[in-house]
Amino acid sequence: MKKLLLLLLLIPNLVMAETWVCSYVEKPDNLINTSTYKRLNDKEFATTWGIYEVSYENKEHVVLSQHKAPFPVTTVLFKGNKNKFMTALFTEEGVDGWQGDCEVVE
Repeated sequence: MKKLLLLLLLIPNLVMAETWVCSYVEKPDNLINTSTYKRLNDKEFATTWGIYEVSYENKEHVVLSQHKAPFPVTTVLFKGNKNKFMTALFTEEGVDGWQGDCEVVE
C-alpha cells in the first residue's frame, strides 16, 4: 500500500502549465493588440479579460468561452504548428471578431 501511495505521488500533474501569448493588428490604425491565455486547470484559462471556461478541447484546438461579460465571447486556440487564435464577440448589433498569431511560452 505504501508503494502504491508513493507511486501516485511521483506521477507528474497531468495538466501542464500552458501560456499562450496572442496578437493581432487592429485596423485601420495598425495597432497591435496582445492577449494572454494561461491554463489554470483542465477546465479554465485566465486571460487578459477574465476567466474563460474550456468548452471543448482536442489535439487540434481549445475552445474557450466566457458568458459573464456583457456579451458572450468565444476564443479558439489552434494547437500544433499553427499556433493561431480566433475570437468572436457576440453583441446586439451582431458578431465582431478578430484573429492572429500566438506563441506558446510555457
